[in-house]
Amino acid sequence: MLFFRSKSQERLGETCTLVSALLSAGFPVIIHYASDKLPPVFYGGISAFIAGLLMFFLMIARRQLHELRIRKAWRPMAMVTLLIIIVPSLLIYSGTRLTSGINTSLLLSSEVLFAILISPWVGEKLTRSKLFGGFFMLHGTGLILYNGTLHLNRGDLLILAGAA
Repeated sequence: MLFFRSKSQERLGETCTLVSALLSAGFPVIIHYASDKLPPVFYGGISAFIAGLLMFFLMIARRQLHELRIRKAWRPMAMVTLLIIIVPSLLIYSGTRLTSGINTSLLLSSEVLFAILISPWVGEKLTRSKLFGGFFMLHGTGLILYNGTLHLNRGDLLILAGAA
């Protein structure tokens, strides 16, 4: 394992981390405003189409297009596309239209908690630190959402379902 990287590798890593953080932070804001202008199904479809197109061109650039000929991979790819991209996106985009951008952002952080809860069923070890981290994330989100009363509307529940 390399412990020392060149400056250009460090700079690339820092740039990718910054872009990732900006995209993650901007995602709830963008989908909140876009859901006011476009129907959630159309917005979700356009988003998935653009992402698929970019991945197609990336596969061409990396000369990996031959991997699409592997028929055994089609079913897992279809299941990932349906259950990890299409259904959650539709739930999240539809829920965002019915709630605030702040609630969207906070409720999307519950993905981490759901991943922790599901991890024992996929063979990952559940440690005490993961449980504490998940508990404190849930507790912090609940404290922020609680403004005298804890009221989750339909949009909040759709976003939670999409995150799960």
